[in-house]
Amino acid sequence: MADRYLIGVHGKVPRDNAMQGSLIVASPKLDKGIFARTVAIVTEHTRRGTTGVVLNRRSSTTVEDLMSKIGMFGHPPYTELVHMGGPINETAIQMLHTNDWYSASTSVINDTFSISHDNFMLEKMAMNNTPQEWIMLAGSAGWAPGQLEKELDQELWLTIDANPAIVFSSKKDELWNIAIEIYSQQMVESFF
Repeated sequence: MADRYLIGVHGKVPRDNAMQGSLIVASPKLDKGIFARTVAIVTEHTRRGTTGVVLNRRSSTTVEDLMSKIGMFGHPPYTELVHMGGPINETAIQMLHTNDWYSASTSVINDTFSISHDNFMLEKMAMNNTPQEWIMLAGSAGWAPGQLEKELDQELWLTIDANPAIVFSSKKDELWNIAIEIYSQQMVESFF
């Protein structure tokens, strides 16, 4: 029974959830619509469906602006931009972060990444208590049961391993090109 789980900092992650924590990259076939040139991380993948957050769509709102709007003061200025995580519940704020930190609502994605979405996380940030690496997001993306698998079969999405260097890259405008290059390298390596 123990081998069915990966033990993370904040709990157990089912091992049979292979997509969770992977990056999905819009293939060149997916060249129209809101997901064109998108890179997203799968935050949950179960029989009930799949959720994720888009990593390469920045808003014009800084984290500092967001915190000021809700009355959070006393923190260092957070000049990072809030990212548009997807079209679902676009006003819901959440933070994708490394597993060295947690909040009351933290959910472990895999042994590297977690996601949090509560006021306590913002209170901790106001006291300069942050994860080593993080991205603040508004909204998320979702797929019905079997929908993402079908889109993968149609080659609308490509998958690559997620690592902090890619996920937390400051080159968000170049992230899709970087991810496509990584995917291409993986394909070449698989043939040799």
